[in-house]
Amino acid sequence: MIPATEMSEPADSPRGFARWLPAAIIACSCAWGLSSFGFHDNLEGLNADVALEMLHRGDPILPRLNGVPYLEKPPLLYWLIAASFRLFGPSEASARLIPLIAAMATLGLLGYWITRRGGPWLGWLTCLAFATSAGVLVMTRMATFELPLTFLMTASAAALYESIRRGGKGASLLAGLALGAGVMTKGLLAALLPIGAVAAYASLSADPGVFRRPRWGLMAAALAAVAMPWHVLVSLRRGDFAEFYFVNEQLFRFLGRRDPPDYLTGPVWYYVPNALALILPWSFLVPAGMVAGWRAIRRLRRSSEAGERDHLVAYALAGFAVAFLFFSLSRAKANYYLVPALSLLCVLVAEAGRQALAGGKERLPALAYVIPAVGQAVVVAILIGTAMNLSPNYPIRLDAVFWARLAPSLLVAGVVLLPASGTPKRLRWTAALAPACAAAVLIHIQVLQLREAEISSRPLAQAVREARVGTEPVAIYSRFERFSSLGFYLGDRIAEIDGGGGDLEWGRRWEDDRDFFVAPKDLRAWAGRHPSALLVSTAQGIERTRAALAGVATVESLKEFPARHRTSCRFLCRIRTLEKP
Repeated sequence: MIPATEMSEPADSPRGFARWLPAAIIACSCAWGLSSFGFHDNLEGLNADVALEMLHRGDPILPRLNGVPYLEKPPLLYWLIAASFRLFGPSEASARLIPLIAAMATLGLLGYWITRRGGPWLGWLTCLAFATSAGVLVMTRMATFELPLTFLMTASAAALYESIRRGGKGASLLAGLALGAGVMTKGLLAALLPIGAVAAYASLSADPGVFRRPRWGLMAAALAAVAMPWHVLVSLRRGDFAEFYFVNEQLFRFLGRRDPPDYLTGPVWYYVPNALALILPWSFLVPAGMVAGWRAIRRLRRSSEAGERDHLVAYALAGFAVAFLFFSLSRAKANYYLVPALSLLCVLVAEAGRQALAGGKERLPALAYVIPAVGQAVVVAILIGTAMNLSPNYPIRLDAVFWARLAPSLLVAGVVLLPASGTPKRLRWTAALAPACAAAVLIHIQVLQLREAEISSRPLAQAVREARVGTEPVAIYSRFERFSSLGFYLGDRIAEIDGGGGDLEWGRRWEDDRDFFVAPKDLRAWAGRHPSALLVSTAQGIERTRAALAGVATVESLKEFPARHRTSCRFLCRIRTLEKP
């Protein structure tokens, strides 16, 4: 084994402007054009709609979606988006400002924590991997829970690490506050995963002081002070909240028994390719990172040979492994669930890169890096080729706007290449990452703009506003989440026809309103109450509406929004009730 004091460190640590390269990459790639495409339905649309309704009602305690209680998630993200709406006005940019700030905050936290405990090279490489990873570049433009939760779970991990290594009240207090804020963002898992990481680290490191050093009482008190008030206040307003929220929404979702089942499922290995995709372009370093983490654990078991960096890398491996195992065993799957653990995976990838740059006995054989790199290149090439063949109608425009938006990242690359930038010669190639990430984000945005009519209700809302007569009601023949941003853009409540089992199901059970929750058998009576109404649906929903209203009302098609697949096309129609003879 290699004693910690003899481990080699790459020479010429990044200094000067080079230290700011990761932050510059996020700023150049993600800090502009936040309103360049509409909210994604079923993800951003729900969150923006809840935040806007919370702002209009002046009720921060009971989140509502389309007029009914929506208690699937705690409210911290809704509070943040509502505050941004209050400051900057309701828009895509003001909502997406929250994940962008969270990404920058996570980057700063990683730079401080990892550099302090693992050295300048490990800190810089961790920040570089985080700033350029596909998961971060994509999620900074989505007003969802993942990046705020990433920051809070990274803060929890850092504070817990300090408390188990050095004790003290400050670290324990910060850990409790971060854990409480995480619980207020995504529920109990935000506390279970970091605590589970501590338990895993304790078992792997064989350190008897792990559970003695933290001030657990202080930590629990801080967590309760942050998380308990909202849960108590909601329980007082809805007596069945605790059973729904803790049992049905969290425990039964994990077990695959949630009522109703509104989640995707997948095999136990679902997150293997998912994790590799999130960490692109550094996926080829993941095997070496896992080996580096395991070597660190082995050195910890020989305490005389372990250094601070070994503790940090072993802790990162334990934290990522716990999150990966938790989500793999859960019956509910989604391709963004693992994003909050991305910062710990970046630490492992960065350690693999540090060892490769340092050389010496730490570095793995060259094939350990070359074979995964070749495999990654082949897979990426196949995916790009497949995407181009499947999407011939999505041409990439390298026009003046494209180059103007790419200019800041090109300037960053030029500065990094300057001898005075502080970038070691062996890392001058990292200058290419700034324009490469910016170009990837630009192309991603162009594709989303071309697909906007099938993934967002913003174009549909514009058509509704043009066709709507007075206070004519608007209905969707679908589950609400498929058109969830429509209510935000219209600023109005939407009637849901045959939407049972969706995100509004529990809200309907709590506060049913037959004028906004319409069963197919009640559609004729609903049309009788509304002589004229606008209907939004797919082709299948339109046909079902015509069949249900035959002889009672006409369904006139006003506009079609084409999509790649006919079943995904959206239609705007008008229902006119026939006059009785």
